[in-house]
Amino acid sequence: MPKIPTTSHSLRFAAALAFIPVLFFLPCHTQRPPNIAGTWPGSISSPAGANCGGNVVVIVSQSGTNFTGEFTLERIATGTFRGALSGNKLSGVFTENRADGCTGTGDFSGKASRNSITVSIPTITSSNSGCVFCQQNTITLSR
Repeated sequence: MPKIPTTSHSLRFAAALAFIPVLFFLPCHTQRPPNIAGTWPGSISSPAGANCGGNVVVIVSQSGTNFTGEFTLERIATGTFRGALSGNKLSGVFTENRADGCTGTGDFSGKASRNSITVSIPTITSSNSGCVFCQQNTITLSR
């Protein structure tokens, strides 16, 4: 004859069933993106040499994981950018407007913390005839 569960067995079983949905709703540990809003001084470098580097100032506005901003590369160029953070990783797109009238665009990616940002810009392209941009750029910012 089958054994009929006792009250204590039924309560333990009910308690175990009640706990299962909690496991599905517990948040996974995700790394919060750092606050990168503000003014960031730094430098840009390229394996193409000294003519492709210099000092840069970047101003960032941030809303949650999204950010926008502008930059100035000492007397050479200004530009704007937008992107997103995922944990401490960032990526986005930018437009650079040089003093000689050339405009270039590209993608960037990198890592950010509260006190530093390092970004790689593999390629800058331009639809302007005769405009050449330094490639394989790295931007290092700190505050």
